[in-house]
Amino acid sequence: MKARARFAPILLLLTCWTAAAADYYVAPERTGTGDGKSAANAAAWFDQQAYIHANISVRQEDTTIHFAPGTYIGRKRSGVSTRCMLLDNIGNSKHRLTLLGAPDRASVFIRDPEDPTDQVSSLRLDYFFDIYQCRNITLDNLHFTGPGALSYAIRIREPHNIALRNCTFINLTGVLYGVTCAMSGGSGVLWENCTFDNVGVSAYAHCIYNSTNVYDLVVRNCVFRDCYGEYVRFRDNCHRCTVENCLFEATGRYTGESFISCPLYNDEDPAVKTDPVYHEYFSQDLAIRNNTFIGRKRSQDFNQFVLNFLNDGYNPIGKHYLISKREASALTTMPVEEARAWMRDRLDIDFDRIQYVNNTAIGVFGLCRYYSNPNYTAVQEYPIATYRSSADVSRLLHVQRNRSARLPDETRAVWMWNSSLSLSTVSAVAARLKADGINTVFLLGKDAYGQCIWKSSAGLAPDTDDALATYLQTFRDYGISVHLWFVCHSDLAWANAHPEDRVWHFGRGGDPALLVSGDYVCLQSSYRRYFLSLVREIVLKPGKYPIEGLHIGIRYPHATYCFCPTHTAKAASLGIDVEKVRAAVLAGFGANGAGDGEAYYARLRAGDPDVTKWVQMRESEIKGILDDIASLLAEYQPGLVLSLSAMPEGGEEDAAPARCL
Repeated sequence: MKARARFAPILLLLTCWTAAAADYYVAPERTGTGDGKSAANAAAWFDQQAYIHANISVRQEDTTIHFAPGTYIGRKRSGVSTRCMLLDNIGNSKHRLTLLGAPDRASVFIRDPEDPTDQVSSLRLDYFFDIYQCRNITLDNLHFTGPGALSYAIRIREPHNIALRNCTFINLTGVLYGVTCAMSGGSGVLWENCTFDNVGVSAYAHCIYNSTNVYDLVVRNCVFRDCYGEYVRFRDNCHRCTVENCLFEATGRYTGESFISCPLYNDEDPAVKTDPVYHEYFSQDLAIRNNTFIGRKRSQDFNQFVLNFLNDGYNPIGKHYLISKREASALTTMPVEEARAWMRDRLDIDFDRIQYVNNTAIGVFGLCRYYSNPNYTAVQEYPIATYRSSADVSRLLHVQRNRSARLPDETRAVWMWNSSLSLSTVSAVAARLKADGINTVFLLGKDAYGQCIWKSSAGLAPDTDDALATYLQTFRDYGISVHLWFVCHSDLAWANAHPEDRVWHFGRGGDPALLVSGDYVCLQSSYRRYFLSLVREIVLKPGKYPIEGLHIGIRYPHATYCFCPTHTAKAASLGIDVEKVRAAVLAGFGANGAGDGEAYYARLRAGDPDVTKWVQMRESEIKGILDDIASLLAEYQPGLVLSLSAMPEGGEEDAAPARCL
């Protein structure tokens, strides 16, 4: 309010001034007459005159304020920010006002190197630009850098159609709150083609800090790298917000825990402040589309999420945002739709109103987290030991992949052994595949030896380098989709550790069935749970392992297997005479290959009841494993493709040989 009173007399004096042109000029220091009407007579950038003239001009036509090449110094003296710019109630709803920097990123803003670097408010520069109750303004091609103490580089309050385009914010390591922000009501702010790199003095500092009743915010085609705090924040009723086509990368310089955050800081006791205006509520209608998120690998003290919801302090009026550890744990295990309903009704987080489409997330701990943190005197009713809780709710997101945009009409695919790749050769392999027109790879993720190509916590033979994450990103960079291929029926690592789970041979001649050596494992043994746990590891980490599908290689190694005690007991319970089945197998395959190769198949074709039921039992077993995998995908990643290399395959003119295997 003081700022408006200060400039009102100037505005009255200039009401009769008529703009001669739609271009005005500013520079680091005044030049010539300093009236801002030409480059030779540029106003100082912190002088109100050019902005007032431009505000009159923009009532009639689009208007541009040109920033000359040079270094623009922000300064604070005696507790007052003297070199900065407050734009107060500037702009016109019909015509655009543009603040345009010089080509080649030549208009650069820094904090005065002679200013103190202390973060106390009396010394910290409040902002370079404060845009208050303005409308239809674009800041284009302005660049901010340097370590000086700074609250915000650009603060936007009560906005109406404001855009930041082609701006950079690099090495602003003295920023305390936000490099940029939109706050305190209003709507319509766009960040487009901007770069944020190495910013923040503490975890309170964010690249884009949006807060309190601001609607229709769009972050598009921006690059975010290494922020001390959160990269993009939507705090307290920031509705209809979109983040699209952006790159987020944490190289490990800082330990910020989320790329996009929706936090609440409810520091008012609802027993004292009973009006909802004093309390904060979660933002609604988020769209997160076509972004790439690259986080650090999980470490003991660094668990990074793409999207984070936080309630700190009290429960706001009429809400119960603080949740116990038991409730947080239940969120990770209860059925998906039940968990979504619980979060919608209890926490006002509606996953049906969150679009998460066609994103890539690598090296993150998860896609979405809810964090509850009681604070202030709320801890008396909600003890920290019980109510400071965290729940990974990534599975509740409706993860969608726009396959039509990422895959051509024709799929040209190859199966690829894991031995065909290494961290040093994957780029060359991907380039060769791309050159040969291949757009899809079925990559062997778990082979017959039991080797996993990811850093599996469940696998007996994990890859300590976690090569899969690198492979997926490299193939994606070349426009190649990856379906991860699991060999189900063979696992030498498991067979060696659990020899009792190997398959059993039917026994030759009159010999009884016997346990065999090798890598083939019985699908009715404990191996089945182990195999599904490996699949589950991948499915539950879509951010870290962004695959397009699962490809399952599953079959019995031969009709002569598996006659283990578990299978024979199950067959007996189904009314199958196992000895008749063994006799049919012997007739077909004999001892030392002496069978005619046909008798077993012939009995199936003829409808022999024991052979038919035996084959159906084996088919049902394979289908059961696939059904378990399909259910897992339906719950956690319904967008993934499930494909098979299976026997029986079906579709043959004579299906008997395939079915018998």
